Amino acid sequence: MSKKLLVTLLLASLSASLSANEEIPTYKSFTGKIIGSKVRLRTQPTMDSHVVCETRNGQLFAVTGEEPDHYAIQPKKGMKGFVFRTFVLDGVVEGERVNVRLYPDIEAPVVAQLNTGDHIDAVLSDVNPKWLEIDLPQTAHFYISKEYIENIGPVELIATMEQRHREATHMLSSAFLFAQSQIQKSFAQIDLDAINLNFEKLTLEYADLPDIAERAEEAHSVIQDIYVQKKIAFLESKSERGSIRHQIAPAHLERLAKLGIEIKPEIVEKDVSEIADAAASTMGLATTFADEEITDKMLVWQPLEESLFHLWAVANGEQDIQEFYSREEEAATVLSGIVEPYNRPVKNRPGDYLLRCENLPVAFLYSTRVNLDRLVGKRVTIVASPRPNNQFAFPAYHVLSVE
Repeated sequence: MSKKLLVTLLLASLSASLSANEEIPTYKSFTGKIIGSKVRLRTQPTMDSHVVCETRNGQLFAVTGEEPDHYAIQPKKGMKGFVFRTFVLDGVVEGERVNVRLYPDIEAPVVAQLNTGDHIDAVLSDVNPKWLEIDLPQTAHFYISKEYIENIGPVELIATMEQRHREATHMLSSAFLFAQSQIQKSFAQIDLDAINLNFEKLTLEYADLPDIAERAEEAHSVIQDIYVQKKIAFLESKSERGSIRHQIAPAHLERLAKLGIEIKPEIVEKDVSEIADAAASTMGLATTFADEEITDKMLVWQPLEESLFHLWAVANGEQDIQEFYSREEEAATVLSGIVEPYNRPVKNRPGDYLLRCENLPVAFLYSTRVNLDRLVGKRVTIVASPRPNNQFAFPAYHVLSVE
């Protein structure tokens, strides 16, 4: 073998060795934000491939690869795929390259594949019991046109932004429920300033989350329209010295329902003097006990309680409302006194009842769990949680139970 040939072979061998040790470059994933309305997510990087869904402006995805005109993105948590039952036994895949399809049909697009030994959590499909519904595996990916994706940072950012979105959703729910509780009161008692402040704070603090800001703005607009209706009904009731009933516009009810706000379709406004007369007579009601029942007064405060829960959840993670009340009971206050109704037609009152001790008022009370009407005139010991007193003279409490 010639010396020249030997050198050539050695160089080729060295080159092959270096190539074998080189790492294959990986795609640098990033957090992508949708910058258009109803942008389509597809199963393949072509404009004629199957449409998975339409995205919303501002939605975030983990971008994990790219094609000439499309980005590959990871599906959102909770997105489902379907596997034919024959290939799964006791939650374990039996078969190679088992197709995961977009919906339970043999003609549905394939979005991932599974292999023998893969473990899956599956439930029977409600649509077709021959198929199992599963969470899409990590190997699944969809495609979206590059022109509708903005790179806003490293892929790790998506977890931070999703947590921020969960917090914003709780804050939005809180604002919705507070508005719901206020707008169902009589006009003289509605705290419009507090409603406005909640929604304005949302649109300012979460301007970077368009879906949150847009929903807040729409709800705010509808609530203000209903407030105007209530004002008109209130003014008419003053001139006619009686109760006035108005129906809330069906379009307003429909818009609110889509946003998650349910209110009664009928507005009932009473003349202020009529309310005051009723309040005076109520003070002398009989104090006999009745069977426990859910009253209108209890229902009125339910949205506010749910609103407070959502505010609590922002700081305490994804807990449920039962956990919220368990914590409330652990830190509850015990009070004793005589319960009296508080029916003055004042704005933003912190309760429907007063607790008197030694003939002096010591607290405002309301409850969504105890029918306080049956306790009027009785001396009781209550277990209660502090609530905002809205700058009234005495502290306010939500009654959890009666000892």
